[in-house]
This record gives sequence, structure tokens and C-alpha cells, in this order.
Amino acid sequence: AIVIAGTNLALWYRAIALRRPQSFRDDELRWYLVILTVACVVLVSELVISGTYGVLDATRQGVFQAASIMTGTGYATADFAQWSELALGTLFLLMFVGGCTGSPTGALKVMRVVLTARVVRREIRLTIHPDQIRLIRTGGRSLNDRVIHGVVVFVLLYLALVVIIGVLLVGIALFAADR
Repeated sequence: AIVIAGTNLALWYRAIALRRPQSFRDDELRWYLVILTVACVVLVSELVISGTYGVLDATRQGVFQAASIMTGTGYATADFAQWSELALGTLFLLMFVGGCTGSPTGALKVMRVVLTARVVRREIRLTIHPDQIRLIRTGGRSLNDRVIHGVVVFVLLYLALVVIIGVLLVGIALFAADR
């Protein structure tokens, strides 16, 4: 249920109420499931290899925590602060990705992360081949530069605010520790 809540709710409406099951062939939904699956495989593998849990408990804990963190649900069934650095880093990255656009989840949203990655890939390719024309596409349509610019600015502002607030919180904690 947590994973379903992290998807675009309009997809469910189109698929069920409007009887268009092809709506589930969405680019963002595919990336959402790929990111979540890769994170679950990394977490379960790390929890088993590090000896934190057996295979069954690692699967249960890893998959649930990944889904909970990525969707911003906030549920915890384990003290994952005791997990290895790789597991914590994976959860930390999932916290920034979030769910799909049109879902009640927070964070950047999968589509913004995917589009930002595509912009970075395009810019690297343009550095190598400056005369090529590279369009950024999603769902079979190319996006105009204004949309791409808006996404990149949003992502940069989001990350800048996270860094600024993090620095402020560290400063406050250090100030409070001195008293």
C-alpha cells in the first residue's frame, strides 16, 4: 500500500475509472519502480552480508524501510541507525528522491530527478560533441527548454535549502553544546 501511495494517483484514476490500463506504461512510474527495486536489492544484500539480519528478516526490513523512506511515510520497524553506512546512505538518497509526481509524497519527486539526470547526461554529451542537437524526452515527447530550466532551478534551490538548513542546524547544535 505504501508503494502504491507513492505513485501518481492520476494514473490509477485513468487506469481504473477511465479503463485505460496503458496508463501504467508511464515513464515516471517505471523509474520509480526501478529506483525502489535497486534500493531494495542493495539494502537486503547489505543487511545479509553485514550479518545484521538473516535473509527473511533482511528482506522484510529492507523493503519496508526503503518504501517508507522513499514515500515519506515515516514508519520504522527497525532501528536503522544501527545499520551499515551503505544501508544508511541508500536510505538517505531515497529520502531525496521521493515518490511520483501527483502523489502525496514529499521530496524532489522521481520525474525531477530523472529529468535532472537527463540534463546532466545531455550536457556531458554536448561537451564531447558540441554540434549535436540533443532533445530531452519523456513519455515519447520532447520537453521545451523552459520546462527543463524550471526543473533544474527547482532541484538546485531544493538542494541549496537542504545545505543551508543543515549548516544552520549544525551551528545551533554546536552553540547549544557550548552552553
